[in-house]
Amino acid sequence: MQNRLRNACGFTLIELMMAILIVSISIAALYYMYAQGKVLLEEQFHRRLALEKARNKMEWLKYLERTNENNPGHVPLNAREHGVEFLVRPDTANGTVGIVAQYVVDVEPSPGGQSLYETVSVIYSWEEPSGREYEVKLTSIY
Repeated sequence: MQNRLRNACGFTLIELMMAILIVSISIAALYYMYAQGKVLLEEQFHRRLALEKARNKMEWLKYLERTNENNPGHVPLNAREHGVEFLVRPDTANGTVGIVAQYVVDVEPSPGGQSLYETVSVIYSWEEPSGREYEVKLTSIY
């Protein structure tokens, strides 16, 4: 009977525990990578939203340039503005946290006082729930 037990094939308890430990560490690492990927994907989505909002403001400034009756072909200097708006509205049903972005629209006349062109900038900045701060800036010359 003892010969049969000595010749029995199988794993020892130590080998099984080491295998379970290695698998557990691997699963924990994969979950961490998944969670970080999800956070980064969401932040990328917020950057795209901010870029769309900045482009919309820039298009509005182009419209103001075309319809400026006092100084045709130029963006009015009173188009400067700043404020806050939601990038993502809070949704209590889904547990979505609202993200508020600050924006600045700046119109700078050309250097030297010549009225050839204006430098127009639209900047959106916000802080993610993860604590990272982001800024999207579009600049154009009209």
